[in-house]
Amino acid sequence: MNSVEKPIVGMRHGLSVYLDLIRFVAAFGVFLSHAATFVLPAIPERIATNGPECVAVFFVLSGFVIRFASREKGERDWRVYFAARSARIYSVAPIAIVTAALATAIGQQLDPSAYLQTMKAMPQFNILDAIKSALFLNEIWFTHSVFASNEPYWSLGFEVPYYIFFAVVTFLGGKRRALGVILWALVFGPKILAFLPLWLLGVLLYDVLSKGHLMNRKAGYVMIVASLLLYVTIKFGISQDLHRMYRPTSAFDLFKGMLHFYTVGIAVAMNFAGMNAVLADGRIWTPNVTRTIRWIANGSFTLYLVHLPLLALARAFDSSVKYSTLHGIIAAIAIIVTCYLIAELGERRKRVFRSIADRIFQPQRGNPVASPKCV
Repeated sequence: MNSVEKPIVGMRHGLSVYLDLIRFVAAFGVFLSHAATFVLPAIPERIATNGPECVAVFFVLSGFVIRFASREKGERDWRVYFAARSARIYSVAPIAIVTAALATAIGQQLDPSAYLQTMKAMPQFNILDAIKSALFLNEIWFTHSVFASNEPYWSLGFEVPYYIFFAVVTFLGGKRRALGVILWALVFGPKILAFLPLWLLGVLLYDVLSKGHLMNRKAGYVMIVASLLLYVTIKFGISQDLHRMYRPTSAFDLFKGMLHFYTVGIAVAMNFAGMNAVLADGRIWTPNVTRTIRWIANGSFTLYLVHLPLLALARAFDSSVKYSTLHGIIAAIAIIVTCYLIAELGERRKRVFRSIADRIFQPQRGNPVASPKCV
């Protein structure tokens, strides 16, 4: 007798496609925030200042889909988990490091002043920063190291430690788990620890939705509207003097950042929960729309990690770009296309990287379990 596959309650099709759409929207939001600095100063401030909040969206989304993968997609063994995470990260990170080095070196030869005009200091090619970036130790404790001109890479210095934290609490038990958590905190430091709840909010949300106690569609609409109002209020309705979460200037500044981004995270979680109710089985997404969204989303990680060095290069290549909206639009489109071409080398080849990771982490286990598309 054939068994009926149990439906995945916490990640129904409608929400899954929506989360892929959000992946691109968040990456594009970060892109716009930097494009306004380098090539498109005409972008309205309210559109161009949402980059940090878009990273908060990534953190909640990351916690959500990794919890989904650990419960529903076979990542209940640490070997499978680390193979999946390694394939995801290393399919893009090394390419981002190399692209930043090449683009910045060329740009500095063309016009060094373009970097001094848009950055606080001339980009550096410190080999130690490159190693720290490759090992995701670029944000430990109160350090903030940037290799070449790739500032957005900082978020991996938070996210990868959160992957490790999840592995510690999931795959260890008893005293080993407690010791692992303590060691994790000692290695990565208070700054990364301070924003861990933002990532765990996504984990908690999946656990809640997976229990199957779903709100009705009307309540879902209310939740969506409330999430948007909360975001607008915290982002634009309150006078802010906030620094980036990766560079707090004091304990009080860190606390203000936590309050701000935790509230943004709550708004994001409310939005996801509301959309889960409203989209239901996802009939709103036609097959063609679903394929299009999936395709765009599967290049969004590269767009996020590669765009800034290319924007700086465009500014160095054509100094008039900051004075011409048309030139700025052309440069922005060219950079997006370039990012998606670069994605063909890595992000869209995750199966190749996953095969390599499987041979490293589970050489005797036969065929790997495919990781979910959203992860």
